[in-house]
Amino acid sequence: QTAIAAVKKLKSEIKNIKLVIVGKNTTDPILREQINTLQLENFVDLEGWQEVDLFPSYIQASGICISPLHRNKQHDVAYANKIFQYMSFAKPVLVSDATAQKKLVLENNCGLVHEAKNVDDFAQKVLSLYKDDTQRNKLGENGKNFIKTKFNWEKTSINLIHLYKELAQKNRKN
Repeated sequence: QTAIAAVKKLKSEIKNIKLVIVGKNTTDPILREQINTLQLENFVDLEGWQEVDLFPSYIQASGICISPLHRNKQHDVAYANKIFQYMSFAKPVLVSDATAQKKLVLENNCGLVHEAKNVDDFAQKVLSLYKDDTQRNKLGENGKNFIKTKFNWEKTSINLIHLYKELAQKNRKN
């Protein structure tokens, strides 16, 4: 809802703006009503559920990828998988200040962070990214580099293997 409301503010400054929302959720009727109320039918597409093999084309077609989660206990400790998908395609991300995703984005300098539910802050960050190709490209490359060098099976499996070895040693002792 934050992103949709921001489109209303941004459409006069970004003539070709298009918010594309992929996926199906119980809140779809609320989003559809918001789009209609704000008269944004030409600027927001609710694509619904799509085959997984189409996701790369949606990401590649995007200039900015978003995760405007509202803050809550779950969102503060978990990541939306889509953030990692966006980063793997060298796309700059705009995320809310939900703790986990904020930390990931700031530590890896791969996007910008907006205050959750703050439409003006979200719109300002989109505009900042839109107006600065160099920043957008740099943030996107930083995200891709993070995925290639730190967030891959070869790196992340090390801790998992270590955990299994510790558990195996404890079981032998018992």
